[in-house]
Amino acid sequence: MNRSGSQTRAVATCPVGTKPLGGGASSIDNSVFVDMHSSRPLGRTWVVKENNAGPNDSGLNSIAVCGKVNGYSVVKSLAFTIPAAGQKGASAVCKAPTVPISGGVLSPSTSVA
Repeated sequence: MNRSGSQTRAVATCPVGTKPLGGGASSIDNSVFVDMHSSRPLGRTWVVKENNAGPNDSGLNSIAVCGKVNGYSVVKSLAFTIPAAGQKGASAVCKAPTVPISGGVLSPSTSVA
């Protein structure tokens, strides 16, 4: 349950011997005050966080696509700061000849705004 005015975390864990090849989340709320905060792999899990700045409680489920891929690695971009009321993008680059099979985002913010 993602209570009104809070940030909630949900985790989907892959079976032993597999890793998350992708993932995401499912929210039960379509309010413009409820939005995805973070979605990323972490070990054998896919971790998501949802902000709920709305007046009603919401629900959140994490989803992981699990499997085995030789040479699997997680590549991160450099950390950066986003100014208040601003936007910014970043890229994580795979070294050739590898290619991305998924992606995610992580924010250290605890604000639901």
